[in-house]
Order: sequence, then C-alpha cells, then structure tokens
Amino acid sequence: MNPELRGSIIEVAKKGGIYWNLIWCWPIITVVLAAGCAHLRERLRPPAYSVVLLTLDSINVRHVGAYGYGRDTTPHLDRLAREGALFMRAYSTSAWTSPGLVSILTGLYPTAHGVRERGKSVPHGLTTLPRALARRGYQSPGLSYLLSIPNYAYLGFSPTPTDLGVAPDEADDAALRLWLAARPQEPFFLWYHYAISHLPYRPPEPWRSRFYREGEAETEFVRKVNTLPVYRKSEHEMEVTPGERKAVEDLYDAELAYQDHLLGKTLDYMRKLELLDRAILIITADHGEEVLERGFVGHASTSLAGTLHGELTNIPLIMRFPGGRYRGVIDQPVSQVDIMPTILDFLDIKPPAGLQGRTLMPLIRGEKTVVRPLFQETTTCGYQCPEGENSDHLTSIVMGSWKLISTRKGSKVGFELYDLERDPDERHNLILSESRQAEIMKQVLARQILLNQSLASDLQRGPQGKLTSRAGSPDLAPIILLPHSGDTLRFSPGETRIVLEWVGSEAADYTIEYRVGSGDKLLSGRFGVRGNRKKFGPIPLSTWEMLPNYNPFRFRIRQEPDGPWSPWREFTISAG
Repeated sequence: MNPELRGSIIEVAKKGGIYWNLIWCWPIITVVLAAGCAHLRERLRPPAYSVVLLTLDSINVRHVGAYGYGRDTTPHLDRLAREGALFMRAYSTSAWTSPGLVSILTGLYPTAHGVRERGKSVPHGLTTLPRALARRGYQSPGLSYLLSIPNYAYLGFSPTPTDLGVAPDEADDAALRLWLAARPQEPFFLWYHYAISHLPYRPPEPWRSRFYREGEAETEFVRKVNTLPVYRKSEHEMEVTPGERKAVEDLYDAELAYQDHLLGKTLDYMRKLELLDRAILIITADHGEEVLERGFVGHASTSLAGTLHGELTNIPLIMRFPGGRYRGVIDQPVSQVDIMPTILDFLDIKPPAGLQGRTLMPLIRGEKTVVRPLFQETTTCGYQCPEGENSDHLTSIVMGSWKLISTRKGSKVGFELYDLERDPDERHNLILSESRQAEIMKQVLARQILLNQSLASDLQRGPQGKLTSRAGSPDLAPIILLPHSGDTLRFSPGETRIVLEWVGSEAADYTIEYRVGSGDKLLSGRFGVRGNRKKFGPIPLSTWEMLPNYNPFRFRIRQEPDGPWSPWREFTISAG
C-alpha cells in the first residue's frame, strides 16, 4: 500500500483512540484491502469476449458487393461490412489454402511457420492463436475438416466433438451451428472454413438459376469448370469466348451467393443467441481466385499455374467488434499475419515473441501508422505439387502502391514491377522504366526472405518451437527508403520536414550516423532513434535557406545491438 495512505489511516485511527487495535489488526486490514484491489483489477480487465473466425475459400474480391461489385452476390457479407471494419487492401500470404490459413493462425509468413507444401506442419509447441487464447481460459473446438490434414497438425485445437450428429467435413456449416446450439461455455475461439466457392463451380438451386442461364455456352471449357476440382491451365489452349466468360462468371457468382446464404444463416443464428455482442467476429479468405483475369480460372492448387497477381493475393477482411464498435473503411495495406496480433491486442493478451504481423487496432481506431512491406510466396502448383519436386517458386513484396513479383524457374529469376495506384490490374510491367524503385524493392524482398529463413531456423532449434524475442533481425542491415539516393529536397510550405525512413522493425532501436558538409562545414556524429522513421521539422524558411551550405547530406543506419550498417545514403538540399 502507498506509505502516505497508510500513514493517513493510522493518523485517523490515533485520533479515534484505536491506534493499538489498528496495529494489532493491520495484517487483517492489509489482506482485505489487497483482496479489494485484486477484485477492482479484475473488474477493470476487458471482458473475455469470444472469438469467431470464419474463413472462405477462393474469394475474388472483385465479385463481392462490399468491394464494389454490381451484382447482389453477397448481401449478408455486405451487411457485416457496414457493421464493422472493412479492409479494402488485405493480402493473403500465398496463392493456395494451407500456407494462408496457417499464417492467420500463427501470425507468421509461410517460410517461417513451415507449411509451404503438402504434408508439412508447424513445429510442435509453437504458440499459435488457439494456444495463446487457451492461456486465458478459451476453448478451441476442432470443427474444421482441414484439421485432419498434416498441414494443420499441432495448431492447438481440441479433438473434433463427436456428438454433433454430422460429419465434420459436411459441405454446409451445420456442425458449426450445432456446436453453438449446445450453448458452450464462454469464452471460446471458434474457427470454421467454408470451401463452397472452390472449383468446380457447381452451385445448387435456386442460386444457380439466379445468376446462370441453363445451356449458356455449353462448351468443353465451361463443362470442365462446372465439374472438375483440378483443371490444369496447360490443358486449355483456346482463347475464351465472350459467351464462355459470361457463363464462368455467372457460375462463380452463383457459388458466392450460395456461400453468402450459408454465412447469413450462421450470422442470424449468432444474432439470435446474442453472441455478436459478446464476440469479435472476423471474416476473411485463404486466398483469391482467378476468374478469367488472365484467361483461366482457379488458383495454384487447381490450375497448377498459380501466380501472385492481385486476383490471387487480394482477399476480403472484415472485423466486427462487440456492440458494433469501430465501424469504418480502411485503405492501408494489411496482411493475414496481422489477424492474430489484432485479436490478442483487442483482448488485452500479450502476444508471443517473434510474430511477423502487427496489431491493426490503431488503424481500426483511426490512428495513422507507418506503411510497412507485406510479403507473399507460393509455388505454382500448391497442394498438387509432387512431393520432393523443386517446382517454380514465386515471391512478392507490396510497399504502399508498389508491388514487386519475383519468379524463380530453376536457376533463372524474373521480376515484375507494378504501380498499383495507376495499374490496379497489374497489366503494365515497369521493371525497366522504374529501375530505381525496382532496385529498392529487390533489396526489401531479399531482406524479407532472409528474415523468414532466420525465423524458421529459430523455430526448428528453439525449445518446443518457441521463437526468441527479436524485433526484426539485427544481423540484417536496414534498407533505406527515404530520401532516395541523389534526391534534392526543396522547400515547400506545409511540407518543411526532412524524413528518413527505412525497412526495419517499428519496435527496434537504431543508430543513425551522419556526415554533413565538407571542409570547415563538416559535421559528423551519431544519435539513437526508436522505430523505422525519423522526422526533422517543421523547419522554418530562414533555417532551410542555410541548409544548402552543408551539402551533401550523408547518413547510414544500423539496428541495435551491433547490427550491420546500411550503405551510406546521400542527398542534397536546395534553397529554391
């Protein structure tokens, strides 16, 4: 207890003539006060809200109403988007199911968590989302049919309940609603995966007739899309006709509408149970789906020609919070790896060390945050890749409005660079015309690949697969983003700041070394900063006009403790 408070109580007791009785009873009073404080802390702790995570398979966001589609394919999803936080630029970590879903449940990129091909699992004892929640008393039932596949082993879910009366892999979500009907003890973490909109596109009635006209473009291509779960792109040689395009899009839209219907039944049931006010609800997808954007359909595991273009990496992400709090539209790029730390942050649970995602709660609350690079990787054939075969491998990095894709075929590596603001469909490769931007992003991509490999190595060596606490990687040099090499900064009213920005952890400590000017105007030294950005300013015009006397400005950065230095970066300042 605070000494001043204790002294005041004793002084009051003296005046009342009960000083000696108070001294005698002091241990009892201390116990009572301590119990009261503990009770108060418990009352101030945020409620233990349940968590419901619903993941959808193969969702092309361009066909979802909340993302601007003109057809009424997803009314229930659209309603939910109006009740929560809608992320317009959410990215998967891969172009097939297992790596993306495991990234959601671990907060790690595929190379780091290890599920990059069929048959692989996360390390034993890894602190996954179910395990992190279990420490706060959450139960996590194993309702997803995917949990029988090695890719989803050791994630921390309980065995599948045996009293649900339905098969765990039944097409609709009856198992989910039956589990909720049993009124389980709260709090719980409930994950369910819908695989409705996966190939083949075979929607049931009445959704089929609402969107698809029977007999529409009855070609071999449409028949295979309507019947085959795997349709190799190499088997399709002819150009798609306008009639075939309409038929395939109609079938896909009907699949989405049916999936949205099932989703709506579950949401209505949750409303009936008044669960939406006692839970955080997240709806997202494992990956996107190509719906003829490049002349074919499907994704890595179904076409065996997967890419990392937007139709496969852009996914829906909606978070609805208890009581409908935090409604709004968020346009900043985010990733599947951010979902786990966001859930834990909202529930006031300390995240495990080493997560590669970051909490999105500041964005959800309307705060500004630094845009950081987002990573994706995939094989071209996904789950269908033959075991042990070195297949083509693709990696990608998204930085703000820029996207770089690297494709490795044997010993050959090719690059594509896109300006997503001007070219959201990724049609115009700028790798040659934007060489400076391309070089920066190649460095960022290489750094991320090394970091993923380093974390994967830690997981394999660490005790029971636990990551050590590492804010980024001190053994990797930061990559400077701003200013660009050779830039000349000019005075602009309202923008009178010098901003240094680099790729690195927002939670790490850095040292900046500078060498400014030359001759008798040479200044040099070092100073420390926290995070991966440093602003100087606002700088008044009178001061700015003196800065050119100290050209050139040179600086380099390293992460502490004792990380390698970045190359020197040089820029100049103009008074004009």
